Amino acid sequence: MKSAIVKKQKPAAIFAFLFMTAALIFGYLSFGFWASLIFTVGFLGGYILWLFVPTGASFRYLSIPYFLTLSLFAVHKIEEKQHAFLQALAKLTGGPVPSDTSFQVIMLLVLSIGAWLLAPFLVARKYAFGYYLMWTFSPIRGSPNLPTLYFRFSQASRTDTFPEW
Repeated sequence: MKSAIVKKQKPAAIFAFLFMTAALIFGYLSFGFWASLIFTVGFLGGYILWLFVPTGASFRYLSIPYFLTLSLFAVHKIEEKQHAFLQALAKLTGGPVPSDTSFQVIMLLVLSIGAWLLAPFLVARKYAFGYYLMWTFSPIRGSPNLPTLYFRFSQASRTDTFPEW
């Protein structure tokens, strides 16, 4: 049985745009301009794809890539913490290293991880916003993190996060 395409109504598109804008602002406030570009790739890229790519798959078809991405994201967050990624990123970009309990970081976590955990429930109910969240997470989320994984595995004997330029 073919699933119906979920129509993106104007209110959903406006809400997704405002949601994306809030996430990008909190990313900027948390980590500064250069590091916030990482968030921009996921949220803006996901928004553009969501607007222009027909969507309507059931969560049954999205579950494997979703849970695989969620698992890899969890491993990535552990790896970031173990290797002091945020400190290295701040040194490289001149941006801040925010406290894990700062307001802007908590808001960024709610708007990203919290929303991504909510996405399956929204998609199961065919809410257009749930598909937007899937576009920001599953296909887009990994792309900004690929360079750090490449550097980590290609420089296995090194202890620093980024290669020397």
